[in-house]
Amino acid sequence: MKDPLRTSKETSDQLLINVTTLGNWAYQGKGPKFIKVGRLRRYRQSEIDNFLSNCVIGGFLGDERKQ
Repeated sequence: MKDPLRTSKETSDQLLINVTTLGNWAYQGKGPKFIKVGRLRRYRQSEIDNFLSNCVIGGFLGDERKQ
């Protein structure tokens, strides 16, 4: 299956952050990995999903909850 490329605006909307914050993260080496197409940044959906998966803090998975 094809991995769609997202614009900075689409990516920031999905992450619920300002597009300026996404640009700052890119400059600082934070945030999802991206591809440079000329002057533009494009984000693979799989990289956005991977970034979000790595942001999970707390909670439990499956049978890890306390009894």
